[in-house]
Amino acid sequence: MKYLPIIIFFVLATLSACKKEFITKTSGELGFSTDTVKIDTIFTTFPSPSYRLFVYNKMNYALKIKKIQLKGGENSEFELVIDGIKGNSQQNVILEPKDSIYIFISLKSTEKEKIVQDFIEFELDNEKSQVVLQAFVRDAYFYRGVDSVYVFNCNTFLANDKPHIIDGLAYVPENCTLTIQAGAEIRFSSIKNQNAIPISQILIDGTLLVEGNPNNIVLFDTWRLDKNYTEGSGQWFGLHFLQKSKNSKIQYALLKNGHIGIRVDSMALNNNPKLSIEQTEIRNFSNFGILGLGAHNQSNIPSIRAINTLVYNCGQSNVGLYFGGNYEFEHCTMVNYSGEIRRSEPVLSISDYLEYEDNGQGVRILYPLKANFYSCIVYGSEEQEWKSDFKGNQADIKFENCLLKNKTDVSVPGSDNILNQEPKFKNRLERDFGLMDGSPCIDKGRINGSVNIDFYGKPRLQVPDIGAIEYIP
Repeated sequence: MKYLPIIIFFVLATLSACKKEFITKTSGELGFSTDTVKIDTIFTTFPSPSYRLFVYNKMNYALKIKKIQLKGGENSEFELVIDGIKGNSQQNVILEPKDSIYIFISLKSTEKEKIVQDFIEFELDNEKSQVVLQAFVRDAYFYRGVDSVYVFNCNTFLANDKPHIIDGLAYVPENCTLTIQAGAEIRFSSIKNQNAIPISQILIDGTLLVEGNPNNIVLFDTWRLDKNYTEGSGQWFGLHFLQKSKNSKIQYALLKNGHIGIRVDSMALNNNPKLSIEQTEIRNFSNFGILGLGAHNQSNIPSIRAINTLVYNCGQSNVGLYFGGNYEFEHCTMVNYSGEIRRSEPVLSISDYLEYEDNGQGVRILYPLKANFYSCIVYGSEEQEWKSDFKGNQADIKFENCLLKNKTDVSVPGSDNILNQEPKFKNRLERDFGLMDGSPCIDKGRINGSVNIDFYGKPRLQVPDIGAIEYIP
């Protein structure tokens, strides 16, 4: 072993001697992955994601780039990272033959409703090149509660003239109302806590009124507008209706790309549902689309009443109803298919108990449960797409005129249900959950139901269809 250092030295020396020495020149030709870097629309004062420009040497010899710089210099609102070094200018950058470097570009602009533009300039002895940088910057209203909580004033009205950005926690106090106008955009920043859970959300102890209509829905979505984020879960948290909230209503809305779309805690506090959801689409949530946590002893009024609601592509259950409670779903479509989203639970999960540990001892609390499903589709790619887990004897669950994916040995409480027949959606891959000709859901809904329009606000027939969307020949 005493000769090992000598051998290593000899090998390294040999490799060094064999290394080809490239000639470095300051004239040649550069190539670029694009001549224009277009940053997707961003909001004023919010940083954009980083975009990548690929710069490569077309020559068979090494090139020394005399200068790479932003034309706008240090006053530019664009920022560069050139070959791993942050800064808007670099000199004497060496590119080996047929090699490349990356330049990362980002933008944080104070402009509003304007196209922002700059140029990256590249200087060689024989030529000067440039790549265009462009972005459109939108104006918005901002509600920042990252280090604390942004508290809405009582009776706040959010108009549809420009987007509203929730950056962190926003709160609607008890006995106060937040009203959102038809056509408004409510967007949420993507900041996360130490456990990588998104933070931005609206907490409601008062009342939330979402006043969309068939021609102007209300959007709840991420602030990221670049194409890689338009259909991706877990980018914001959701809407959380706390114990004291009451009389809230969401109609003609789209919620997407978050963690838990709608969470409702505890029982209704008066003769109205705690939350009514109508003509609303909920998709791409990493956990639940709708989560109800009953945790109360008795209530004859639903804490959640959902009609004409479409819920799909959720990572746990589309709808989870736990700790008992009172719930009512009518003409809702709840579907998940493998391959479109990874999930751990069936489309619909229901339980009547809460378990936790206290001083090393397991504690179980049982709660009454009432859950009615009328004219709903509960379907997906798994063998069983709904499950109940009851530990007590006060669970009352009923399906009427529903289409369900169900194991043959599992009984379904209720009547006039259709089991294990493909709903025949028009094009679920394109998010069209209307019914095709020949669907088993056509004319099979509950005749004496209380819903006379569908998801789009179109009239339902005297004998309605199952699901959120009425069949149109």
